[in-house]
Amino acid sequence: MRAIGPNSSLRKHEQEMLFTGAKCKAHQKAEVQAIGELLLAQRKKMKTMRDELEDAEDDLVIANAMVSAKDYVRDRSLISTGAMIDAIHPGSRDKLFSKAPSLLAKLGYDKESDAIDQVLVKLKTFPENDPVRMVYEKLLAQQNQAFRKARDEQQEANLELTRVRTVVLRVKMDNDRFREQQFGALLAHVGKVEAEALFSLRARSTKAKSTSKQTTEPTGEVNPPPAPVAGS
Repeated sequence: MRAIGPNSSLRKHEQEMLFTGAKCKAHQKAEVQAIGELLLAQRKKMKTMRDELEDAEDDLVIANAMVSAKDYVRDRSLISTGAMIDAIHPGSRDKLFSKAPSLLAKLGYDKESDAIDQVLVKLKTFPENDPVRMVYEKLLAQQNQAFRKARDEQQEANLELTRVRTVVLRVKMDNDRFREQQFGALLAHVGKVEAEALFSLRARSTKAKSTSKQTTEPTGEVNPPPAPVAGS
């Protein structure tokens, strides 16, 4: 009996347990059927682990989407701030931005966050009733804070997925050991050949070859020639 291995998917491990468990349950011996029950119970554990992994993967996808969405919003506000200062205070853009807002919006996440912090510091030097400050000071601060929160949640989701993947690796190795133990238990009730046949990796390797040969052998039938096209 071959191990399924840690590089195989959880779904592969789960299906192997389902196949072998169901096959043992169909055996005439009660002892083999009892082993089948153990294998099917193990399969449920694998399914639970797979659900947990997929949930963690989904959480990271959502977290990535939130970071992208929050980043897009603050990018638009940065560019709008530049347009407004150009309209109200022509030639004063340098008082607020170290470079063009469109370039700041293309910085890496953390660098852009820091750049917006600097814009906010400079905005405080404008009069409190200045239209640019009144419109964008609070808005940019809120949007930058919302982005940082989304970024923190993204990092948490990434750490959680890493943790779950580590657990999954251990679960796969534990599952291979569990299958080995059940294989050993089967040997006490059936012969080695029959025990190996109850595990799908072995069974498929022989049956699949037989089926493949049958489907590729000529049937002896000859297809009739196509009917002539009218007018040809």
